[in-house]
Amino acid sequence: MKTESLWKSSISGRGIDCIPPHIQYHPFFMLYSVLMKRCITVFTASAFFLIRLCAEPQLESTIKAETLPSPPKPKGRPSVALVLSGGGARGFAHIPVLELLEEEHIPIDMVVGNSAGAICGALYCAGYTPKQILEQMYIFSSGAVLKDAPYSPFEQILGEHSTLNAPVNIQFVSMGRSFSLGRGNGVLTGQNAYELFKELTIRLPSNLNFDDLPVPFRAVTTNLIKGEIEVLDSGDIAEAVRSSISIPGLFRPFEKNGQYYVDGLALDDTPVDVAVKMGYDIIIVSSLSDGMENDPQKFDANPLVAVLQMINMDQAARNRNNNQFVALNIYPDYAGETLISYARGAKIYSASKKSMEQYRTACKALYNRIFPDGKAAAEKRTEKKYKPSYGDNTYLSVNHLSIQNADRADEAFITKQYDKIKGKDFTESDFMELSDSIYHTGKYRNVVTRITGGEGNRTLELILRPEQKEYGMILFSGDLAGTVAMDSTLGVALSSDIQWRGLTGYGSVISAKISAFNGFSGELMFRHPLGSRVFSQTTLVYKDSAYNTSAGWAYYPSSLMTIQKASANQKFGVTLAGTSNVFSTGAGINWFDTRDAVADGVSMMTGDFFGNFTLNTLDSTCFPTSGAYVSIQGTGVLPISKQADVSLFDITQADFIGAVPLGNAFNLIFDGFAGTDISQQLNKFSGLKPVYGFSLADRRFFPQISAQAPWRIHKAAISGTLQFSPRTDLTVFGMKTMLFISGAVGNSWDSYAELSLENLQWRASFDAGIRIQDNFGILLRVGTGTTKGYVLPFISLDIGNIRF
Repeated sequence: MKTESLWKSSISGRGIDCIPPHIQYHPFFMLYSVLMKRCITVFTASAFFLIRLCAEPQLESTIKAETLPSPPKPKGRPSVALVLSGGGARGFAHIPVLELLEEEHIPIDMVVGNSAGAICGALYCAGYTPKQILEQMYIFSSGAVLKDAPYSPFEQILGEHSTLNAPVNIQFVSMGRSFSLGRGNGVLTGQNAYELFKELTIRLPSNLNFDDLPVPFRAVTTNLIKGEIEVLDSGDIAEAVRSSISIPGLFRPFEKNGQYYVDGLALDDTPVDVAVKMGYDIIIVSSLSDGMENDPQKFDANPLVAVLQMINMDQAARNRNNNQFVALNIYPDYAGETLISYARGAKIYSASKKSMEQYRTACKALYNRIFPDGKAAAEKRTEKKYKPSYGDNTYLSVNHLSIQNADRADEAFITKQYDKIKGKDFTESDFMELSDSIYHTGKYRNVVTRITGGEGNRTLELILRPEQKEYGMILFSGDLAGTVAMDSTLGVALSSDIQWRGLTGYGSVISAKISAFNGFSGELMFRHPLGSRVFSQTTLVYKDSAYNTSAGWAYYPSSLMTIQKASANQKFGVTLAGTSNVFSTGAGINWFDTRDAVADGVSMMTGDFFGNFTLNTLDSTCFPTSGAYVSIQGTGVLPISKQADVSLFDITQADFIGAVPLGNAFNLIFDGFAGTDISQQLNKFSGLKPVYGFSLADRRFFPQISAQAPWRIHKAAISGTLQFSPRTDLTVFGMKTMLFISGAVGNSWDSYAELSLENLQWRASFDAGIRIQDNFGILLRVGTGTTKGYVLPFISLDIGNIRF
């Protein structure tokens, strides 16, 4: 039985049945059979091993197709493809690679780019020089491009309820019985980045064959729905680049024809396989990928290192395998900078430029391989449809309009805008004006512009991706105002504002805001649109304001006073030109308690009514660099009290800010304020001066003055500032540092008889600021000024909604 079992385990197959049993079970035959099987196994394995050694190198690729279409190759020499990897801000390092190849006269027949490589590659293939690409990369790396959240035009006139005032806001939308973060698919919409690429390629149609470019081009991107790499060889080149740069979590995926696209990094950061499958003879690679981390201590220091290692593992293995197809691997020095070090683009470019010298000898050897006779032969190339220099291409004119997914009111507006450019050259400024005017309605998360069709019959296609019509958000903000001077003060307020927008129509806002710390305030606000230009706003407010003053350079006893207020008011407004001009009027009823603030304080009610006109063209409220702001308001106040000595008094105020650019980095800011009680009737009801009167402790002109009292009925102040703003931003999202030399002069008075230029208060200081966003920043001042008749130094710090 054992012999039979051994035999059956060693030999299988039907052929054994034809051998007579007395031979099958003979010990010598059994031994012979086992030895023969072992020899056959060894021989077969050896044969497979030899075949593998002699076979062509195996390409590792995530692309299913065995071959990819390519344009005609050059005749008489090997074809050359350049592969540019992704790398975020490190993309600056690709530019010296292009410069080196041009200097060494290496012909480039195809560029394959992913992410940052797609940016450089697309511009180079479209006819931009490396120098021009560098200039555009600086623009792309600016905070303005990466700061692209769409905001409603109403945002400018929401005041303290605006997202522009809050450094942190969390958006959420209702999804049945649950809620979802409205920006869960990316911090940035990518609209500004798309607009930059579109502006740079506006002379190229959207039904473009990338083989028709001066140098053929391919963009690599990942189809998020299918989970596959896609190689884009036609269409709109700006859309191709936008698809390729969509870093997951940073940019929203780019939506195109029902599919979502993200950075090719997800599957193929260095797409050598694309060039191989297109059949190019010589492949040059510029790689900016991170290598594998080999320092064990770094894994203990930061858990993200392990995550990044996992991301890099597959790509590193693929790169090692596919390097066998690469004729020249170039690893530019990117100065150790990260993927998001956009502010250090100049440093990255400089480091890469220096590192190119080590590849010059290899480039010369490659040139000799391409041109064995040592001289490039004149090539007969098919005439390209587009000029070698992008600027030599003509603009496209459009004769038809197609709009997708637009609101009905917006469709009428867009058509009106289109009528201005119909049949004319569609220029960069035309594109930006049209695209921005649609995007900044706040209704659309993306606005895509295409020009399709042939000469004389082109169509302008506008594809809009609507935002959620109803959504909620929570705004978090804070204010800090501190001064050390003759006396000192420190005020802190932290606020949260819960809002629901769009419930009663576009532009509607329901808000519940609470602020607390030194004092307390609560506010309910409902804003409702009454058409495209008119709105109403109802507000209920309770506020308990606390002001503290303590000793500074001189000794003053500490003091704390409070002013309480409750009010209900109704406002109506109309926007006259966009939202830069707003006229509003309204009325309200108020209760005040000023008994803790002044000796003759009161607890009483008033009614008031007002009219206001505001013009605002400033590029930013916080440290503006251009534009103007003008606000004029008149208020009538009716004291509601049996003890009132007057039936009515008035308050008139005028506010002005002007910013004048003086070149790229400097600008002048002029600031002025005037307020008055023309009738001077407020003097007869001095208990209301802490509410309707004017104090010099305003933080805007005289931050060295801490004490709120006294309040007077007339005030005038002006200031001038020389502002310096460096070109580079503090972070990738656009925080900007500022340096200033500033001064202010002014005073307050209690009667016309006191009005005088004598004994004016003044301040001169050196200032430094950080603009975190349009209406929110940090301002540090060190200087000297007058306080209570003395000239003393001061230091002040303001964080929050700074008017400057």
